[in-house]
Order: sequence, then C-alpha cells, then structure tokens
Amino acid sequence: MKRQSSLRWKILKYLLVFVFAMITLIWLFQIVFLDSFYKSIKSKNLDIVADEVTNSLNDSHLQQHIDTLSTDNEVCIRVVRIMNQKYVPITVQYVSSERSACAVARLSDEQVIEYWNKARENKGKTQSETREVIPLAVPGSLQMSYRETGYQDLVMAKSIGEEGLDALILVSTRISPVNSTIETLRVQLIVITLVICLMAIGLATFMTLKVTKPLEEINQATRILATGNYDVEFTASGYKEINELNETMNDAAFKLKQVDQLRRELLSNVSHDLRTPLTMIEGYSEMMRDLPGENTPENAQVILDEAHRLTLLVNDLLDLSRLEEKKISLNIETVDLSEMLREIVQRYQKYVQSLQLELIYEVDSNLFIECDSKRIQQVIYNFINNAIQYSGAGKTIEIRCKAELGKVHFAIQDHGQGIEQEYLDSIWERYYKIDREHVRSSSGSGIGLSICKQILELHQVKYGVQSEVEKGTMFWFEFPIVTK
Repeated sequence: MKRQSSLRWKILKYLLVFVFAMITLIWLFQIVFLDSFYKSIKSKNLDIVADEVTNSLNDSHLQQHIDTLSTDNEVCIRVVRIMNQKYVPITVQYVSSERSACAVARLSDEQVIEYWNKARENKGKTQSETREVIPLAVPGSLQMSYRETGYQDLVMAKSIGEEGLDALILVSTRISPVNSTIETLRVQLIVITLVICLMAIGLATFMTLKVTKPLEEINQATRILATGNYDVEFTASGYKEINELNETMNDAAFKLKQVDQLRRELLSNVSHDLRTPLTMIEGYSEMMRDLPGENTPENAQVILDEAHRLTLLVNDLLDLSRLEEKKISLNIETVDLSEMLREIVQRYQKYVQSLQLELIYEVDSNLFIECDSKRIQQVIYNFINNAIQYSGAGKTIEIRCKAELGKVHFAIQDHGQGIEQEYLDSIWERYYKIDREHVRSSSGSGIGLSICKQILELHQVKYGVQSEVEKGTMFWFEFPIVTK
C-alpha cells in the first residue's frame, strides 16, 4: 500500500514549490536577463527618437527640437545630409559638453558613409554597438595605446531618401556596465530568498494548524462515531468548508442513530411477530402429538393459519428488500380499479363486522388504469389493514374512488386517533411505528406503508397522507385514467 503523506506536509511542499518557482523567475529576470532587457529598452528608445527626428526634419525649429529630445532621452543626435554621395554635415547634437564624449560626434566621414550604406541595405535602419576606449601615452615613446573603459555606445542610424538629397539620422546612447548592479541585486536576492523561504515555512505552518487541527478534531469525533456512540457532536471550528463538514457529519450521526434505533425496533417487532405464531405452532404440534384425540382438523387449521402468518411476514420483508434495491419489475396492464376494489371490499365485509366496524364503499364504475394489479392490490390491502388497525369499535372506514380531471383518485379514510403532523413524513419509513397506545394491538412489523411507498413510486404516481388528531387519517393515491 502506498504511503500517504499528511495534509500538513503537502501544504508545505506545494507552498515551497510555488515560492521556489517565483524566486527562480525573479533571479532569471533580475540577474540572467538584466543586460538583455537593458539593451533592448535602450534600443527601442533610440528607434523612437530617430522616428521623432524624422518627423521634424522640415521643421524650422529643428535644432531646438533636437536639443529637447537629446536632453529628455539622454541620447546624442547627429543629422547629416549627403548630396550626390558626398558627406555634408548639417547638425550635430550630443548630451555631453565635450564633443569627444558623444559616439556619433566622433564618427569620421567614412564611418558616416558606411552607416548610410548599411542603413540603405537594411530597409533604412541599422544598429551597432561600439566599445569606448581611451588613449594612453606610452612613456618614452611617441606611440599611443588604448584601453577599454567598460562602457558601450549603442548607435542607431536611419537613412531618409529624397530627390537629389539623402539624410542620415544618427542617434547614440551610453550603455553603462551592469556588473556592479547585478552583483548588488544578487546579494539582495539571496537575502530576499532566505526571508521568503522562512516566511513560506511560517505561513505553511500557520495554514496547516488552521486547516488540519479542525480536521483532526473531526477525525477524532468520527472514530468515536465508528464505535457506535451516535451522541458524539462535531464542533470543530474554522473555515466555511469545515463548518459545512461539521453539519454534514452531525446530520450523518443523527441519521445513523435513527437507523440504529429502527434496526433495534425491527429486531424487536420481527422477533415478537415470529415468536407468537412459532409458539402457537409448537404448542399445538406437541399437543397433537402427546394427547390422544387432539389431532383434529381445527388444531391443524390453527397450525396452518400461523404458518400462513409467518409466510406473509417473510414475504413482506423480502418484498421490501427487493423493492428498495429496484429488483422488482412491474407487470403493467390495463386494470378496472373499480372491479378490483369491489372484490377486495367483499372479502373484508364479514371481517370488519366482527370487529364492530362499518365499511362505507363509494366507487365509480369503469375506472381503468395501467398498473401492476398484484402490486396495487398489495397497496390497497395494506391501507385497509392500517385503517382497521387504528380504528376503534363503532368507528367507520370510508373507501372512495372517483374520476376527477382525467385522474382516478383513490382514498381510504379512518376515524381513529389520527397522527400528529410531525410524524406524517416518518410513517412511510420502514419499521416505523408511532409509540403510543392503539385501540387494536398491532401484529405487523411496521413495513406495510414502506412497501406501499416503494410500489407507488415505481408506478411514478402521486400519493400522500392527511391526518388530524382525534379525527382520523386518510391515505390516497391517483393514476391517470385510461379510456376504453
């Protein structure tokens, strides 16, 4: 299994990688490419000045304009005119008060003609770098030696062609050595790099504490939750996401507590429902085996009835499991719901009379719907059994089925104790039972309404429940009507 690093180290690693990338870019631009950027900016500035002088060649204040450009841009400007391939200087302007300090002023006539020819061959512009040298006298000799100062001059030449008259604009600027500047920047960047790295480590530590500490608290609470203690509360504080995670985990703990409670109720209910028929079957079987004359059809019928109860309970459990897993496919057919209800009510008539209940039946004729008849019968049986279970002696149960606005609307109303509003949504949950005294003892396992919900949702129809305390409860569903 691959070893996983903690969030704390990942945050530190990502932040240091980001800092390293930024510092590398700074070093590249400030140290490695500084000389190139410096010369590129100077070159572009010479190009701009040459274009401005070109636009002012015919200006009567050309000299004044050249003076202003030279001062503002720290460049030397020289304009010459070449008539009939001959060198004729017109204007020379440079920054320094000494003529020799300006690169374009030191150019000889031959060099000027050479720049002119190069500019014409290169689409009107050419540029070159020259190194500044100073003469040195050799003691005891008339010869001179020269030494480079380390400075460079960048010269831009631009040729202007006119009829019988050619102009050449020469602009130069001094390029100072950047070695000392680079060394200064290098020392500064070393200090800045160390400071930024220390700050990055500090920031990463702070961020990990702010992020990982609440996560560790949530993780610890989750471990407690995993032990089965559903009363644990997630209270870690921090960012919005941490608070949302707290709410999610608290909601999960609440739902797990509900599921655990429902599981316990299921075990209790199913155990009770299984124990009663098993006890009856065991008791009657032993009696029929041990006592002469007890092997009667009546006793055998009791055993069969209780076995049937067990079968129904197990089938309900299996049906609910298959419905929730969507493993049951519907056998859709056109069914006369009114005829189905008449047959079902007829079966219940004697049974409800024995319980001193009155069953009122109001159903329109020829109510055709498309459904799985077996499953819809299961829903109706569950609704009727639920109404009988929660109705007291002398009460009335009403079954109505009407055609309304292209829909077949079925409803069953009892007049029992009713259900509080806060419990209405919960009654559809599996194994849910309201914990209170009923008029008639419950023999179900609490999954009948959950089965009804799953079946009706598989049919994709509307259904619901309405109830008032001490007035009774009404369950309903509706199908689109089918014309025949």
